[in-house]
Amino acid sequence: MVTRAVRPTRMATTTMYDDTWLVVPLYNEGEVIRQVVTDARRTFPRIVCVDDGSVDTAAPA
Repeated sequence: MVTRAVRPTRMATTTMYDDTWLVVPLYNEGEVIRQVVTDARRTFPRIVCVDDGSVDTAAPA
């Protein structure tokens, strides 16, 4: 069985940020990170979250 990485759904229209990556540092932000990323995706189609050793649920979010 071959598995493939799933690319995030792209926005229907292009924006001036299509070639920009938003880097979101997080440390123990498990309660809010999902909403932050959801809101940011309205503007930035490419987002990476960097977790620096959180002890909460931030990493799996």
